[in-house]
Amino acid sequence: RATMTALLVALIACLPALAQPALADSRKPVEEIIPPGAMYRYYNEHGRLVIRSTLPKEAIYIGYDIVDASGQLIKHVEKAMPEEERLKQLEKLRAAERDQNLTKLYPTPDDAARARDRQISAIQLKITYAQNSISQLNTKLNDEVSSAANYEKAGNEIPENTRKSIDLLSRQIRDEEAKIAKYEGDIAKTSQEFDDIIKRLEELTSGN
Repeated sequence: RATMTALLVALIACLPALAQPALADSRKPVEEIIPPGAMYRYYNEHGRLVIRSTLPKEAIYIGYDIVDASGQLIKHVEKAMPEEERLKQLEKLRAAERDQNLTKLYPTPDDAARARDRQISAIQLKITYAQNSISQLNTKLNDEVSSAANYEKAGNEIPENTRKSIDLLSRQIRDEEAKIAKYEGDIAKTSQEFDDIIKRLEELTSGN
């Protein structure tokens, strides 16, 4: 077999035009530097021996040898993981890292539930504060509107300051109402995020 390998190497060396060309597109594998006269040797998917002066892509995912001109082994290179499989493995590693970080933050589902409740309580406190502000602003607005009505009943023009106060108080009320709407959205978002976290923690603690 060694004699046959040497003959094949010599044949390819004498007739380089018969050797298969290297990949021409952007997916061409990066070939490592090999000694002058060395070749790449591997068995293709059909089990046939292939010896080439260039490294084909298929050899990367099969595994190959680097041999000298006499067919002696210089180096064996194990097969590389296919890109799709490599990406899957990378995603698994990232998922494991996310789980590890998650359990550091919340060792148990109950810990996550308590954290959720604290965050929601803090947001609800903001809502209460905004509601109190609206109540106070409405009181002031009602006073200004009542004052404006009295001016009109008396046949007098409403003072500019009163008009400006009514406009300002109305805008402030709308601003507070917008804050409440945002806070309510924050509560829904926080609840959903923690639902996902708690579900994952339950899977981890149950061994699934």
